[in-house]
Amino acid sequence: MNMKQTIDITPNWDPLARHMLRAAGHEGDALIRRGTAKEIRLVQRVLAPLNVAAQSVTSTDMLAQFREVLAGIVAGLDERANALEDAPEGWAFVETSTPQEDR
Repeated sequence: MNMKQTIDITPNWDPLARHMLRAAGHEGDALIRRGTAKEIRLVQRVLAPLNVAAQSVTSTDMLAQFREVLAGIVAGLDERANALEDAPEGWAFVETSTPQEDR
């Protein structure tokens, strides 16, 4: 009998996840220590619903949707920060649309 041996390789993402969770915890601690009340409330308004969603995910479809929303928030924040950092001194940005149309 000829038995073919195969090895399934699945990436172990746990070390990366642990590292990123530690990094997020350190950043959160720094925000709590040094942030203004306004900054902390702003971050809390984003993280609180994400926290509830993360603890409520029970399907792979919802996990994918959670990841998509989170990635969109991170990308949007990065894009906006880059635009503000790259803007000439004294320039102001005017919002042209509301961030959450479904509220």
